[in-house]
Amino acid sequence: MTEHAAGSHDWAPNVKKYTPNADDAAIHGIVKHLGIALHNKDSSLVACSDKAERDLVREHFLKKRLGLTLANAELDRGVAEIC
Repeated sequence: MTEHAAGSHDWAPNVKKYTPNADDAAIHGIVKHLGIALHNKDSSLVACSDKAERDLVREHFLKKRLGLTLANAELDRGVAEIC
């Protein structure tokens, strides 16, 4: 899928299967932010066995993008649970 196709695809029905009252503007924002992961399989994966990659998730996604302020150990536990 190309970047254009990822951005033009209507992801709302897929999201609303799991969260029926999801806000369409929020879905659009997430799709815009994660566009590369939606069209490039390798970009959608995190190498959970790679500490450096897990640290990037913590620093750039959890802290910077989501604004989380929990201690690193707590955030690392969350990343590990998802992995």
